Amino acid sequence: MFYHLLYIVYCLFLTAVFIYITKKYLNVKIKIIEFVLLLFSLIVIHFVLFIIYRNLIYNLFVLPIIIILLLISIIDNKEFIIPDTLNLLIFIILLILSILSINNITPKIFFNTFDIIVSIVFLLLISLIIYLINKKVEVMGFGDIKLLFSIFLIGIFKLLLVIFISCFIACIIEGLFFSLKRKIIPFGPYLSIGIIIVLVFSKIFNLIFTFF
Repeated sequence: MFYHLLYIVYCLFLTAVFIYITKKYLNVKIKIIEFVLLLFSLIVIHFVLFIIYRNLIYNLFVLPIIIILLLISIIDNKEFIIPDTLNLLIFIILLILSILSINNITPKIFFNTFDIIVSIVFLLLISLIIYLINKKVEVMGFGDIKLLFSIFLIGIFKLLLVIFISCFIACIIEGLFFSLKRKIIPFGPYLSIGIIIVLVFSKIFNLIFTFF
């Protein structure tokens, strides 16, 4: 119980950092109700992670990634850019998690080295294809590609799952709320949702993938 109280304080700290950054550097003011909802969401995610993994160290690293992804969502939706610094932070945190998982300290992030190599090759091919297509018409920003590169350590299966979930959610939201009329669609928020879902339910997806 004591550890959970510490993590609630940790969630409060992460929420405060998020609000400080959004207000000072993004000129976005967070209302009190939004603060409460964000804090409540982080606390719920913490307990969901604990129920699934029973590993508090995993929570320690996943929760900051969620905050960074929320920042990316706001910035991309407002400015249509994804800062390289935030992508780098996600990569560093996932790298630490990967090292810890190799030593069986945290749950498994990827299946094996081949899984990671395939994800890198896949992303390089996607980058080349998008580069060639963007010469005629812009279909996807390279900020989105960099965000995908920052999570390549999760392996090809979960990387493809992130892309599928993101595209599925984007189609629903853009279709329902924007009637697919927006000329430029910030894809960062949708990728962020996909990444969060995959990180939170990574263990379940691992069990599913082992059957294939």
